[in-house]
Amino acid sequence: MQPDIRWIRELVFAVDNDNLHPTTLCAESATSAVLRRAPAPTPQIRLALEDLHSTPRNPLTRLRSNAVANQFTTGEDPTVNVLVARMTVPGGPWPGHYGLEAIAFRSRAAVMPTWFPPHRGKFGLHFGEITAASRGYRDGSGSVLFPEQVSVSKRGRRQSFGVVFMDRLHSLLTRIVPLLEPGTVPQRNEDLRRLRQEAFLAHERGHLQGSDLESATVLAPTRRLAAVVSELHADLDALVMLLSSDAPTVANVLVADRVIREAWLKRPYAQVDAVAARQLLGLLIRWRAITLTDTDQVRLNLTRARSRLTEELERVRELERRCLREGSEAALNYLRESGWQIIGKNCHRESTSRLGRYLAWSSVRR
Repeated sequence: MQPDIRWIRELVFAVDNDNLHPTTLCAESATSAVLRRAPAPTPQIRLALEDLHSTPRNPLTRLRSNAVANQFTTGEDPTVNVLVARMTVPGGPWPGHYGLEAIAFRSRAAVMPTWFPPHRGKFGLHFGEITAASRGYRDGSGSVLFPEQVSVSKRGRRQSFGVVFMDRLHSLLTRIVPLLEPGTVPQRNEDLRRLRQEAFLAHERGHLQGSDLESATVLAPTRRLAAVVSELHADLDALVMLLSSDAPTVANVLVADRVIREAWLKRPYAQVDAVAARQLLGLLIRWRAITLTDTDQVRLNLTRARSRLTEELERVRELERRCLREGSEAALNYLRESGWQIIGKNCHRESTSRLGRYLAWSSVRR
């Protein structure tokens, strides 16, 4: 028996209401009450209840969703998955949002395209389609669901789940297509959707191409600067692979999404993806692989930078190994040498190029 859609909507309403009253005790929250009367108490729902009742007298602000983060597993379509946890939601509706979230979704296994070269390591992500969600995922731009986003008292050693809401990623990409020079990416919606999925999988394959230690750091980045390096490594590996596989259009989609969209996320100085994307943008500008036309459209010529991408990949791969052996000092030096100011955990660098200023202006308009 699966959760009823009316009950799911009641759960979402309860979560949104509890976020307005975060000092409510966990066991006395509206979310707990709705979970207890679930018509189908699935293992996923029981995990959420376990977290809420492990410290029943704590306020929701001190909730730690350890059971969900470490034991939640994703069922495939037609199963309706229900995840309830206290999370830090990327793209949430307000800066620094730390709140309770509920996401109901269907999913299917994500499979690497057959034309990709073989990859190292295990790959177990799912593509999801949201059925209903609380405010952080409903109104925000959150498009992925990983244990790293869940508030826990101690991070687990394995990744128990990973869900990517591809419809969200596709809709975010379509917003920036008008900035690109015609012919950079396809205009047909179905073609662009397929290429966005392949670009995402190429990036994930890039994460798997390092040593086992490198993969472990990517799955549980406890150090922000090392995580920036890991994201950059995945992008560079993906681009080298795509250009070597004669898939420049997929590479264009990956770069467009990374340097035009993710480089200008809200609070970019504090978000790993945004810092890595701005670093990639700076490299591509230096190599003349991304330029701004006289008509203010972004032109990509990644084949021009193919050898430079390969060289930088080797540099970043060795840098990531050093981070794992010695800590994040190597990443700190790398970013500073590239013009970044590191203040605490935050990374600051404003682009002085005409293209960088144009993209920053465009992001405000979006």
